[in-house]
Amino acid sequence: MSTRLLVHPNAAERKNAVRRWLLDLGPGASALALTASADSGRDLLRAIAREQGAVFGLSRASLPQLARSLASQAGLAQTPITAIAFEAVVARALFTLEPTGVLAPFGDARRGPGFPRAAAQALTELRWAEIPPERMGTRRPALAALAVEVGRELERGNWIDRPGLVRLAATAAARTETAHPGLDLPLAVLDLPVRFPAERDLLAALVRRAPAAILAVPTGDAPARRAMEAMAEPTVAPSQAAGSTALSRLQHRLFNEDASEGFDLDDSVTVFSAPGESREAVEIARMILARAKEGVPFDRMAILLRSPSEYIAHLEEALGRAHVPAHIARGALRPLASGRAFLALLACAGEGLSARRFAEYLSLGQVPSADP
Repeated sequence: MSTRLLVHPNAAERKNAVRRWLLDLGPGASALALTASADSGRDLLRAIAREQGAVFGLSRASLPQLARSLASQAGLAQTPITAIAFEAVVARALFTLEPTGVLAPFGDARRGPGFPRAAAQALTELRWAEIPPERMGTRRPALAALAVEVGRELERGNWIDRPGLVRLAATAAARTETAHPGLDLPLAVLDLPVRFPAERDLLAALVRRAPAAILAVPTGDAPARRAMEAMAEPTVAPSQAAGSTALSRLQHRLFNEDASEGFDLDDSVTVFSAPGESREAVEIARMILARAKEGVPFDRMAILLRSPSEYIAHLEEALGRAHVPAHIARGALRPLASGRAFLALLACAGEGLSARRFAEYLSLGQVPSADP
């Protein structure tokens, strides 16, 4: 088995290296691509399809998707729950423990509306780290009691959270008798965040069973890099010399703690500050229009957001006022009129209603005019 480790600060270089590795397997070869998200996996396969013409043997998945599939193959008896469902479980556990007085160390904070969410996040981190309640009992008795009660609630409901699901999948993948479509295939890992023991064990089991593998990780992702360095031999470290532009130097040095020297900005990097999300969205729209005047097509521009839920409404308004066409990958907060009309058409067809009834719906002005 040959396993290559690619550590590089540039996302395009990592993606191109994985793409070339998958192309070298040949047309129709079976392989599994593990990516950080479903969108990045689809983007990788589209890039291969444009060059090769078909991706019949290639499949892609994120680590949670593969973990759920593996756990189901291994005879999962519990029902997986989402983060918001786990928060509800924690809220129920808090309600159960309140009369006992064990939550008194939390003070009045335990009655606040945000406490169940904060407690769920803390317990999720502890469950990912696989720290049992008895290890926190002496110094954090209230937290330990809450962890025990949450465990009981999960057992009573026959539920399993994501940490437990990934641990179950790692155990299943480590067993040689486990048969799964994603096992025993050439494996390509692109920018996969690996932070916790269960994730490391699952990835290690996949790498051990793969006839060949390539692991691409950003330079600044220290936890994933340490985990993958223990799996890969030999290590492939391409040249990481920074380019001549401010953008290339920023890409190479952004997470480099040793890079103390500064560099001059040029047109490839623009730094601005705005008082709030609304004003920031306006400035982004202005930057897009400026690039459009320079000849950059709209479909070659993208806006990456750390908190989409806080920005999407502001961006929709700013881009609409600037007459900039935009596609929101994760969907808009407010349903589009054309989408509502299409759903209404499907509903009319499903209920056997006539075209006249749909025309009445259109007369209410629910869809934009084709010729404004």
